[in-house]
Amino acid sequence: MPAEIVDYTVLAGDVERVAQQLARVLRPEITHLAIRPHKVPGDPITTTIQLFTEAVIPRVEQLLADKG
Repeated sequence: MPAEIVDYTVLAGDVERVAQQLARVLRPEITHLAIRPHKVPGDPITTTIQLFTEAVIPRVEQLLADKG
């Protein structure tokens, strides 16, 4: 699979990287998004979900607002 396809279908990395990836592909016509989190070794899945909701989503919102 070409790297650019992976970049548009897989979110991976730290908070900033994931937020940048997501902000790059979101468009006003996208009304729903399915996220399938994977457990980080040594952490419960709830940690991944909590980090996504409390850090990634606010950062995405900030990036989109800055694009304005």
